[in-house]
Amino acid sequence: QYFEKAGIKMLSTTANLTDIQVEQLLTDTERANKIAFLPDTRIELWKALRYNWFRGPGHDVQFVERSKVPSLFLPKADYKEVDWNVKVADIDPDRARQFVRKSKPSDAPAFRGPAVITYQFEVYKRQMDIIYEFKDIERSVAEWQMRDPKTMLREDTREEVMKLRIRNLEEAVHVLLADLRSKSFPLCRWWHRDPRIAKLDALLYKCQWQGEAI
Repeated sequence: QYFEKAGIKMLSTTANLTDIQVEQLLTDTERANKIAFLPDTRIELWKALRYNWFRGPGHDVQFVERSKVPSLFLPKADYKEVDWNVKVADIDPDRARQFVRKSKPSDAPAFRGPAVITYQFEVYKRQMDIIYEFKDIERSVAEWQMRDPKTMLREDTREEVMKLRIRNLEEAVHVLLADLRSKSFPLCRWWHRDPRIAKLDALLYKCQWQGEAI
């Protein structure tokens, strides 16, 4: 009866009310009736209005209690993942960028050929963002080349999107190279030996090669 006095006689079950809308609805009802709901009653009304959409027609969304939500694993600051014996192809790409593997000859006996041992080192220094952008494009191009041609379309738009990404990346590399060279030239006579410039030059060549590979 409080809602009827506030002018709210019917609520649509298809309306997905937000937290702010439900709070405003309860506040208007309290103001119209000049009352204040008890905390326990207000919580029950809030849940009934907020979760009404879950029980509406055409919704298969099941409400999950807070106690049933699985807990997250939060490692300590010095935690290291034990994945040195897992293939790089089977590791998540975000994790694969956090380490580097190097192989060196070993004195251990081997059945065929020289014995090789692989070391895994954690990488704590982040490279330029454009490097990771190129790695993402490189992975996309490799997956595209392995696709079945029968599943592709004539003048496929996905191919145009990859070409556009490569073109935008090349333009970004040109801008960074021009900026680095303009800053390095007055300070250093051998500016072309700057490792960042050499890395960007190699990245630009790889971008052009990826564009031709599509």
